[in-house]
Amino acid sequence: MTIHDGYVSVDPWLRWGTVYDYLDPHELVVLGGRDGSVGVGGLVLGGGISQFTPKRGFACDNVKSFQIVVAGGKILEITANSHCQLFQALKGGQNKFGVITRLDLFTYPSPQLYSVSTKLKCAQNLEVSLTSLYVPSTGEPYLQLVMLSSSGNNVTWTKQDQSGGLALPPPLAEFNNLSYTHVEESKGTMSKLASGGSSPSGLRYDLRTFAFYSSSTMLKRIKQIFDEEFAPISKEIAGFSGVIEWQIVTENAIAQGVAHGGNVPGFKGGGPVIR
Repeated sequence: MTIHDGYVSVDPWLRWGTVYDYLDPHELVVLGGRDGSVGVGGLVLGGGISQFTPKRGFACDNVKSFQIVVAGGKILEITANSHCQLFQALKGGQNKFGVITRLDLFTYPSPQLYSVSTKLKCAQNLEVSLTSLYVPSTGEPYLQLVMLSSSGNNVTWTKQDQSGGLALPPPLAEFNNLSYTHVEESKGTMSKLASGGSSPSGLRYDLRTFAFYSSSTMLKRIKQIFDEEFAPISKEIAGFSGVIEWQIVTENAIAQGVAHGGNVPGFKGGGPVIR
C-alpha cells in the first residue's frame, strides 16, 4: 500500500483489516468491508456496501483508478477519463474483464464510529440486525438490532432505565417501545470496529444478490419463503446456516453513484432500495 494525496494505492488481494490498520495512524479511511476479514478486490469489484455507504455511495464509486491486465496481456490504467466504459464496467462488474493488479481508492478523514448492538426476545427463530441479517438460530430466538453512526464523538444512544429502550434518532423512534435484554456499545475508528469479528473459515458459501424498491409486502413474503425452505434443511444438516441480509441503499447513496460516473448495479434514483 502507498499513500498519495487524496488516495491510497492498494493491492487487491489484501484484506480490509490490513488496509484500515495501515491508514489508521494517518487518520484516514477508505470505503471498504465492514468485516476486516473481507477481501479488498472482491468487495470493490462487486459494488461494495460499507459503513460509509449512506453518505458516500458504494465502495466501487470511490475508486480513483484501476490497474488491469486485459486478455491480450496489456497493462492498462483505467480511469473515468480514459477507457471510461471499462471504468464503469469494473464498478460492480466483478472479475469478468481482466485481472486487477492495483486499486487506487479515495481516502477520507477517519471519523470516530459509535456502534450499539441490542438483543430482544423474538417469536421467530431469527437473528436480525439493522442491516437486517436473518440467521436460523438453534438457541433461544431473539431479535438483534445493530446501529452505527459515523458522525463523530458526540453521538450516543443510552439505555433508558424506565422503558428498557434506547434514546434513538427520530426515524428509529418506534424501536423505543421494545424491551431489550442487553446493550453492547463499541466506539473507535474503522480499524477497531472491523477487527471485532470475522467469518468462520472452512465453510462453503453460495451467495445470490438481487435488489428491489423498499416494500414491506416483498420483505414479508421473502421471509416466509426463507422459513419454509431453510427450516427443514437446518434441522437435518449439522452446521448448516441460511442467511437473508437486507442491505438498505439510501437515495443519497444512489445519487453518489450517479455523480461518480454510474456503476453496474445501475441504480438511478427513486430509492431507498433493498439489496
